[in-house]
Amino acid sequence: MSSIKVRLRAAAAVLMCATLLGGCGNLITGDADGAGRKNYAIIVGISTYQSSSLNLKWADEDALDFYDALRRGKNWETDKITLLTNSSATKEAIKSAIAGLAKRAGADDQVVFYFSGRGGFDADQPPFDEGDGLDEYLVPFDALPTSSSRDLSDDELEALFSALPTNNVLIVLDTGFSGASASPREKWVARTAAGHGRKPLGIDGMAHDLARPGFLFISSAQAGEAGRESNELRNSVFTYHLVEGLRGAANPGKNQVTAQQAFEYAAPRTTSGAARQVPLFVDNRGKGFRVTAF
Repeated sequence: MSSIKVRLRAAAAVLMCATLLGGCGNLITGDADGAGRKNYAIIVGISTYQSSSLNLKWADEDALDFYDALRRGKNWETDKITLLTNSSATKEAIKSAIAGLAKRAGADDQVVFYFSGRGGFDADQPPFDEGDGLDEYLVPFDALPTSSSRDLSDDELEALFSALPTNNVLIVLDTGFSGASASPREKWVARTAAGHGRKPLGIDGMAHDLARPGFLFISSAQAGEAGRESNELRNSVFTYHLVEGLRGAANPGKNQVTAQQAFEYAAPRTTSGAARQVPLFVDNRGKGFRVTAF
């Protein structure tokens, strides 16, 4: 394992010894204010797809790092963290994991959904609710190269998250869509959209459906962009800088970092290191997103 990877895993471990959702208890560490509150996570990372034309390099590593870090955090139990990587991250498996939390989680519990993999879009399907006429999708392991029929649409995700009994939800999407350096699938999607006379807006459109009241929504890219990966970091560029910011770099000398601070730390560094990638942050709780590190 490279020294950079070792340092990143250590940084992730520090990150997850932290509070992620301030104002509604501690998502990661727990404290007196969060006594009795349970933490749930669904972590998805797909580098190796059923169709090899969709393959990525480090998305599964992103998910594994996130999972390992959560397990080192306080008040996290293995049976409340669902990890889906590569072949286990089918459309039905992801849907089943989210739907299962509707039965397990309580009104005060907290939920994290993390996805690292490909994103896409296609013509808006009923209910017709997209201003640009396009639905956005997360691309699961069993996606087809020239069809969105096995993708997980924003409408499906909205229905699944709406069924949760809690609004203490953080959604992090490390994904995107890019016409440049596109996979055969992405080129097909772009041609399909052009055939409909529509301009793709990319994965940032997910915020239209997923940034629900009470939710925090973070996307690593927007406006037709890709979530870039780094061979040197052996992770995505955005996740690396977001983790770095949350473990203290975004608010030096303090033991608290807000989500906005961490995002504002990560976003320009991501944009600088990954041309034409501009991350997105939406806080629909009207409160800060606090991190309290040990």
